[in-house]
Amino acid sequence: CEVEAPAEQQRTMPAEIALPSALTLASDTHHVGRDTSHVGLLALIFTERANVARRAAVRQTWLSHAWSLPSNFTWRYAFVEARAPRTGASKQSALRGDTLVLASVEESYLNLVHKTVAALRWSLAHVPFDTLLKTDDDSIVHVGRAAAWLAALPSRQRVYAGRVVRDSQVVRSNFTRADLAHPDWFPADFLKWAVGVDQMPDAVYPPYCAGAGYFVGRHTARAIVGSLARRRAPPFTIEDAFVGVLARDALVEPTDVSSRVQDPPAGRPQTADDFRGQILVHRVADMKTAMRWLLEEGGGGGGGGGD
Repeated sequence: CEVEAPAEQQRTMPAEIALPSALTLASDTHHVGRDTSHVGLLALIFTERANVARRAAVRQTWLSHAWSLPSNFTWRYAFVEARAPRTGASKQSALRGDTLVLASVEESYLNLVHKTVAALRWSLAHVPFDTLLKTDDDSIVHVGRAAAWLAALPSRQRVYAGRVVRDSQVVRSNFTRADLAHPDWFPADFLKWAVGVDQMPDAVYPPYCAGAGYFVGRHTARAIVGSLARRRAPPFTIEDAFVGVLARDALVEPTDVSSRVQDPPAGRPQTADDFRGQILVHRVADMKTAMRWLLEEGGGGGGGGGD
């Protein structure tokens, strides 16, 4: 079911023009297409059309698990895709089963900022959520621990939480490795993260939540979208840092939960210790093995929520 709906006009981002009117989520009972009057946690799992195997692994593990949740706590999810490259923009964003396809954004790494903001705006308009989790299709989430943590917060609609990155240097296009404060933090192609002075005049980004997985409350999501509408400088392509700038401009401080949200280095062998007691782990090598480890208690700063 798709209906025409007014778009929120944004000067610097593409606007969503038409969106599904009904809330009916999928693994089969938890996707956002399933009717619900209230959603405690909405998980938006960013994916690309080609990542069929990743989506299947996620559906077969943490999306279909029978989580133990606090009383009256409901969660829903949706995979989020942008439209295929080199296809024309459409007025219609479509919720196809458990996948939201954002019509106004073309799929590419450089458009991740646009994809994130479009997904926030869609969620605000069409899902009655308290807290949104933005994550990727190679992440695994212990929904029970996430729900227990959120239920204990004084106001989960105001949260902005994840692995907080501090003192992250802004890279300029004329930098060499000698200009980097921590050259060992950067790959050889670090100039792909170069940002213009007109986009970000500061030498260091404000604290922000790393993009592998972070929580945004409904009030915070509105504040971030509103901050973008007021922004005069053009956006830059580093999604998590840009969201952090918008949050700072909205006077929102990030909360560090890095003891419960893990982002292990690519290529490093993974063990049970990476998953026990965690809420979220990124760059999962084997989703089924990771699920078994994730269900074990211990580590991660304590328990919180059952299997």
